[in-house]
Amino acid sequence: MSDYTLNLSILTLRTVLQAAADIFIIWLILYYVLRIVRNNSRTIQIFKGIMMFVLFDVCAGFLGLKTVKYFADIFLNWGILAIFIIFQPEFRTLLEKIGKTNFFASLHALSGNEKENIVDQIVSATMLLSSDQTGALISIERSNSLDDFIETGSGGGIGFGLCDDITHAVIDEEKMTSLRKYHTITEAKNGAGATPIKTDKGWIHIAHGVRNTAAGLRYVIYAFATDLKDPSKVISEPSGLLIGPRGEERVGDVSNVVFTNGAIVNEKNEVFLYYASSDTRMHVATTTIDKLKDYVFNTPSDPGRSVECVAQRYELIRKNMELLK
Repeated sequence: MSDYTLNLSILTLRTVLQAAADIFIIWLILYYVLRIVRNNSRTIQIFKGIMMFVLFDVCAGFLGLKTVKYFADIFLNWGILAIFIIFQPEFRTLLEKIGKTNFFASLHALSGNEKENIVDQIVSATMLLSSDQTGALISIERSNSLDDFIETGSGGGIGFGLCDDITHAVIDEEKMTSLRKYHTITEAKNGAGATPIKTDKGWIHIAHGVRNTAAGLRYVIYAFATDLKDPSKVISEPSGLLIGPRGEERVGDVSNVVFTNGAIVNEKNEVFLYYASSDTRMHVATTTIDKLKDYVFNTPSDPGRSVECVAQRYELIRKNMELLK
């Protein structure tokens, strides 16, 4: 009797452990899937579409719509294969992250002598290049490949994210702030520029937007603002552009382009915005914090339609004419 009880206990314990492991693995898979879906706006839309088909199938079965359910079942039966095809980039990213965990990284970690040898080679190369006055950019990759930083983001616009350690920067959650929008100055792409400027009304962001035109791509500089306490929350998006290529700025190595990567605010609250034109010249635009706030927070947002944009501009002109009287 005791042997039977012991065997039963061992069997029960093994069953419990198997069930726990089974639940944990499924939970882990769902966790990573949901994190991938949450961090990519395009994936969210696709995921919602799939969920709509599932709901459609359930409703068809509940209402007894046999023909509708038949075609819905065909779609869902092939759904697993379709999911792997549709979400191929996301699955590839997930597998790459699994392969780059600390366990696998430790298998090819460099020894102390190998690290010293690499440093010596970099020093020798630097000395050789400097003797010929030859410039070069030397990038040293950490355990996180530089490709990870290049490929970061969903491609939907400018994103906001936080990391615990800048030396091992990992963004678990990306929130989109300034989105790419069709038929606007951010139609083709957009990107962050100068470090956000803190004001009493919010963070002012200076960025660049790109639009397709008959003359090719056109880069302009624009601004938007986010909340002081929650920088991922956009609170103002003035329509139009802040700086666009004018006159000689339109001609150069890459024509019809202006972009910025820096701005300085001095003790007088004067703003110096450094920007380049057509990858050929450097410029400095000057303004003040008060003027910048007035532009960002008092310029109306883009209504999204040409007719409404024209009406909006007429109204702005009318108000300005009233101020000039």
